[in-house]
Amino acid sequence: MRTAHWPLLAALAAALVASGCGGSGDDSQSKTEAWADGVCTAFTSWQTAVEDSANQLKSGAPSKDTVTTAANSIRDATTTLASDLRSLDAPETQGGDQARASLQTLSTHLSTSASDIQTAAASATSLSGALTAASTIAASIGKVGDQVRSTVQTIDDADAKGELQKAFSDTKSCKDLRR
Repeated sequence: MRTAHWPLLAALAAALVASGCGGSGDDSQSKTEAWADGVCTAFTSWQTAVEDSANQLKSGAPSKDTVTTAANSIRDATTTLASDLRSLDAPETQGGDQARASLQTLSTHLSTSASDIQTAAASATSLSGALTAASTIAASIGKVGDQVRSTVQTIDDADAKGELQKAFSDTKSCKDLRR
């Protein structure tokens, strides 16, 4: 698998960090901070699962079983991320409805990517198929990265008063995205 797509995970984290993810460690959260916590927690879980799967794929020549296992893990993590983001209510900010709509759109894209990953894994019936599937999975993750960056920009643009940026910077769970 081409490893060029895996630095994308760091870029995803950096995009959210640049939007204000950080943390003060305060245990009391506003509803907007709880929303930011939900976003960061969902992305942290997804990032961990994708990194683990990437390490499986990089550990040797991809086989049908390795690709299928990694693809299933990435698909499941992507499906969970889509579901987690879809379940978040709008943050209580001026741009909250637009932020929620952006996450809903991203969730739809994530669901499509999860389906593409599953289709790729199903085609891994030989070494050649496994290599093609690994490439397709990497491309799907790259597409997710582009969609996340676009969503982050849209949310950032909707945050005229900086309320979401403050919520991200005041939320402890966003620290994990810095790593």
